[in-house]
Amino acid sequence: MSWKIQELESQLDKLKKERQKRQFQLESLAAALQKQKQKVIVLMHHVTFNTIFCLSSLPSSFMAYPNLGILFFIHY
Repeated sequence: MSWKIQELESQLDKLKKERQKRQFQLESLAAALQKQKQKVIVLMHHVTFNTIFCLSSLPSSFMAYPNLGILFFIHY
């Protein structure tokens, strides 16, 4: 009967190690995802700032809506 206990304990140890490995993978992927999200946020701020900066130098006959990605030329 003790061989069965040893076998079950061995399986339990393997499963615990596998769980730790998967938990580490999950945490690593979550950290990588967070880092990528932060890069996208920084890039979006950079693009928005540059868009507004560039559009602010246009003649007043242009009407810009950078959040919508729209640029109008008003012809009188």
